[in-house]
Amino acid sequence: MMAEVIAHDGDELTRQVKVKITGSLLEAEHIILDACKEVGQLATSHAIKKFDTEGSTFK
Repeated sequence: MMAEVIAHDGDELTRQVKVKITGSLLEAEHIILDACKEVGQLATSHAIKKFDTEGSTFK
């Protein structure tokens, strides 16, 4: 995992991202993109929990 939540205060989340840039420029771009996607997935999962009132699966 490259991204993690380091603080959660009400509606605000603080993320920390660690990216190891290696290889060619193209490979580095893919690594950076994967890290950005991971940040988005973490933020979305927290947003979904905020609106989940029943604990059931979304359809």
